[in-house]
Amino acid sequence: GCSRVRDLRGVSNPNMGFTVQLLQWYKRLYESYDQIKVTPRIFAIGSHQVEQADKVVARMLLEALYSPRNNLVLDRRGVFIIQAPSKTYIWLGDNINDKNRDTYVKCAHQHLKNLQAYEKASTNVATVECGREPIDFWRAWGHDRAPARSADFIQQWDMWYIQLGSSRILTPHSVESRGSNENREEKVVETKTRKLMYIYPDVDQPRKNLDIDELELNDFIIVCVDSSESCPEAKVYLWKVPEFEEESSISEEEFKSRTLQHFFGKSMSSRKIQYLEEEGENESDEFLDQF
Repeated sequence: GCSRVRDLRGVSNPNMGFTVQLLQWYKRLYESYDQIKVTPRIFAIGSHQVEQADKVVARMLLEALYSPRNNLVLDRRGVFIIQAPSKTYIWLGDNINDKNRDTYVKCAHQHLKNLQAYEKASTNVATVECGREPIDFWRAWGHDRAPARSADFIQQWDMWYIQLGSSRILTPHSVESRGSNENREEKVVETKTRKLMYIYPDVDQPRKNLDIDELELNDFIIVCVDSSESCPEAKVYLWKVPEFEEESSISEEEFKSRTLQHFFGKSMSSRKIQYLEEEGENESDEFLDQF
């Protein structure tokens, strides 16, 4: 596959994250169900990215839910497809934005048709609602009962849940649920997202358009994401290749310090910032979603 692509476009050189996705895609199409180590297979429905909020896609999760290795569970703002060997579920969260619900459900059903046509997904399908899951739903994860924390708001997925037709990110801090599922009211506040990419050693000319090809061309990149002062914390991704070497003109620490000062300005001292280190060819899905 890759050799044929290179014959047509000699400069092609997919990074490790994209290569892993291609390998997973091959296994999904041609190999048995158990060749994908994350079981059951889970697809999250949500916006492609902040800049394309109205483009709704199905993402396959590469980390297991309800695992002691992480804190991930189904997100109450979303629609999920759970593909078990003998049954497929469409799960509906209890905090889906009213403007998003129909589009999310339509996307889920369309993606389900593709899974059945190309990835051997079961035609035995059930739609379940948050808090009303049958016991066979939880048995797909090996549980005999619903976990104590069966659904929640997952902060690292905030950028997937944007009110369609706007730039409103539906964070737990901007969505309040009142009453029962049938009589739920939502309060949404507009959240503006700033995102810039700084390429070492240049601090003064950050990029607004994040191009994933830059990961092939550079050794050290900082991506700053701030969803507004109303959100609990900003995120700073520190991406480097293992063989990175400092230049004499600016050290790594000075580049980091000047980048943060340039991005946050005077608000830096009052902002809570989460620093996330990323290694070239071993990037997290969350980091790659920024591009």
